[in-house]
Amino acid sequence: MSSGQFVRLNTGNQILDRIQGNIASAFNSTGNSGVVTVKSNNFVVPADAQFVMIPTASIMNGAVVLIGLPDATKNAGVSFYWKKTDSSSNTVTFYTTTNSASGNPQTIENASTYSTSSALASGFIFCDGIAWWIG
Repeated sequence: MSSGQFVRLNTGNQILDRIQGNIASAFNSTGNSGVVTVKSNNFVVPADAQFVMIPTASIMNGAVVLIGLPDATKNAGVSFYWKKTDSSSNTVTFYTTTNSASGNPQTIENASTYSTSSALASGFIFCDGIAWWIG
């Protein structure tokens, strides 16, 4: 993709706009914004988020940014895209909560956390009602 080129990807009712290779906005066809920008450490992703932008350098330069996932047992079918929006080596760590009914810990990729420090990392997270999975 060359500089200044604009591409619109339409997947069902969700439209992702890409400008110069970076996702600039995400919204559904009803006009409701699903874009969430993390502004502080230990942020918990709302269940209605569609796209989570994580500017690690402006939150915790040189540290780990913690991102909590909501209770999997109450969020079957919930999914969202996430994007680390800077090229720093700061780490993004997603963590799970405790199952509110049983008190048992929940997992993400069969672990209690999922971390990356890759520059401009991105991914897709899906909940099956028991655990969270990275796609």
